[in-house]
Formats: sequence, C-alpha cells, structure tokens
Amino acid sequence: MKDNLIDILEEQSFLNFTGKVNVLEAQKGMLLGSIYVREGYTINCTYHKYEGMEALESLFFLEFEGASLKIIPEPEMIADIQRKIHYPFTTLKKKIEAVVQVGAADKKDAPPLNVKLAINPEVLDNGQSLTSDEFDALKTLCDYNKVEDIYRECSLTKHRVTSALVKLRKKKAIKVIK
Repeated sequence: MKDNLIDILEEQSFLNFTGKVNVLEAQKGMLLGSIYVREGYTINCTYHKYEGMEALESLFFLEFEGASLKIIPEPEMIADIQRKIHYPFTTLKKKIEAVVQVGAADKKDAPPLNVKLAINPEVLDNGQSLTSDEFDALKTLCDYNKVEDIYRECSLTKHRVTSALVKLRKKKAIKVIK
C-alpha cells in the first residue's frame, strides 16, 4: 500500500480519480488540508490560509519534515472552476521535487527562531534586485524583527519565508542584531 503523498497522487492520476485527497494529522485525525483532483489532474489544494501551489508545497514540506500524515482519497464531484493548478502530473511532480530540494537546502541555513534581524539599508541602496518573496519578508521585517514573529506574521508559507531569509542573508540585505 502506498502511503506517501506523491505516490498517492500518482495513483489517483493513473486512475483518473475525481474527488478530494484529504491530508490529516495521523494521531488526532485533524484535517490539515485537501488536494482536489479532477479526472486524474491535481487542480487545487488548500492548507490553512493557502490555496493552489503554495498549499500543495506546504503539504509536501510537512511530509518531508517527518509529520505523521494520514492520506484519504474521497470520491466527490469537483468543478473545474476550482482549478488553481494547471500542470500535468509529471510536471507537477518535478516542480514539487525541486521546491522540496531547495527548501531542504535552505532549512539548513535558516536562522534560529529567537534571533533578531534588521534590514541593512546600505545593501538595498545599491540597487539589489529582490524577488517578491524577499520583498514580502522585508516588509514583515519592518514591523517584526524576531525571526519567530516573521514566520508568524508574514503572508508567505513557512518554507518560502525560510528561503527568502536565507537569500536575503546571502545578499547581506539583513543582519543579526543583539
């Protein structure tokens, strides 16, 4: 029996499944998120306040980080109007694997939660280009300087905040303060 998320989605794709693949916390049975599949295509995902690829990436990161998950496919009518994801399974699988691989590398360089950060204006004045994720992390850093607060208050998913903070530190756009 297949019990990891990517294998279950691959199986549902092969079977032309239509319905939800519910992802639950294994011990408590609490619903964490749902993946919407229509005629074998993953078309949407929800996880907390996130939807689409952000939500799907987050569920895969939960599994990657060792969360104990229970995955339950549930047949259901799914309307194409819910579509937020537009990739065939093989492309989706490659995208998820790439994101998880980058996230795993970034996680090693992630700042500790109790550290305080500050923006280094000199680097930003030099015209450094920023990604939208880096910009969102910097916007949050304007109001909250503790890493733990940045994770909680930033609109990005946890792994995207981590990636943005790592990239900003490599660009020397942020620094640790005492």
